Amino acid sequence: MMTTMQTLISTLTVTLLLLSAFACNATSGTQTSPIETSGEAIQPQVVAGGSHSCLLRRDGSVICWGDEYGESSPPAHNFIQIDAARFHTCGLRVDGRAICWGDDRFGRPSPPTQKFVQISTGDFHTCGLREDGRAVCWGRVQSSPPAEDFVQISAGDFHTCGLREDGHAICWGDDTDGKSSPPMQNLVQISAGGLHTCGLREDGRAICWGYDRQGESSPPAHNFIQIDAASFHTCGLRVDGHAACWLDDSLEISSPPAHNFVQISAGRFHICGLREDGRVICWGDDRFGQSSPPPEAYVQFAGVN
Repeated sequence: MMTTMQTLISTLTVTLLLLSAFACNATSGTQTSPIETSGEAIQPQVVAGGSHSCLLRRDGSVICWGDEYGESSPPAHNFIQIDAARFHTCGLRVDGRAICWGDDRFGRPSPPTQKFVQISTGDFHTCGLREDGRAVCWGRVQSSPPAEDFVQISAGDFHTCGLREDGHAICWGDDTDGKSSPPMQNLVQISAGGLHTCGLREDGRAICWGYDRQGESSPPAHNFIQIDAASFHTCGLRVDGHAACWLDDSLEISSPPAHNFVQISAGRFHICGLREDGRVICWGDDRFGQSSPPPEAYVQFAGVN
């Protein structure tokens, strides 16, 4: 099962690209070390938060736009992964240390001095995946992570989920409407939202659970290579590079533009995607400029002019 799982994960976002390597080490029983990489090896990544968005560029630098609580003012470090939530942003440095910025209420941007291989931001807390596969969370944590080894974690608004090596998901925290009660299916990715959670199966189909009164847990019948659940909606990246989103179309966020993307990120009321040509496109709420990326929000892909 792990062979299929790692193959699918390798096609996902930068986070999952990194995690597949860590999963290999975990399977063999070896200890992983902080990522040793040059700026040229870093995979670009776009993330959409609450009233801001950020782009991780190939040199490890981060550029953000839109702002409300200082979450668009990244420190001058080289990062290998970033994640954005409603009021804060976090980045994982090359040495495995986490750095967060933005609203510091509840201690969200105050990570422990441990080394991580992945970081995930929720509305009121943040979680990191350690080298040994254990999850560590800080901020307004609903409950402590279970003593399980994970290959991926995802922090939602009031709950967190982790994906084990065997493809089974475990969630903890608030379980209103069953969002922390995953089905017994094998998954290759998991994404915790606000009142719901979604997972990506081995066959590329999305499955969601939790609140579904407006269809947020009823994904369309597409084959996806990546999914991202937000507070009130979810988006998936189809195998043809097009984005598909469901629920909360008050700001036309569920009607993505017809572009080919390599990665997408669902924010609270807006969505951003990284196109094949390296340009960032965002749509939805733009009250703080979060859907208006600056000209420098661009990455150069190999073989693309």
